[in-house]
Amino acid sequence: MDVYIKSTAGYCVVTYLLGVGDWHLENLLIDRSGHMFHCDFGFMFGKNPKGKDTLSADIKICKEMITCMGDRYEEFV
Repeated sequence: MDVYIKSTAGYCVVTYLLGVGDWHLENLLIDRSGHMFHCDFGFMFGKNPKGKDTLSADIKICKEMITCMGDRYEEFV
């Protein structure tokens, strides 16, 4: 879980800085060790479809990802 939380936090920062907008569970992959990576870059550099499954317009994170973190969500924040 440590790797997943740290990977997700880093990923949120990097995708924000790069302007990756198409951010939902269908575009994310996670390896066996918990590292997350993006597999579809259809919307980048400010082109944001503003998906309904994200909680914030600035930092993209799905509700299901927060649920997976459970009580450790505060550590992610």
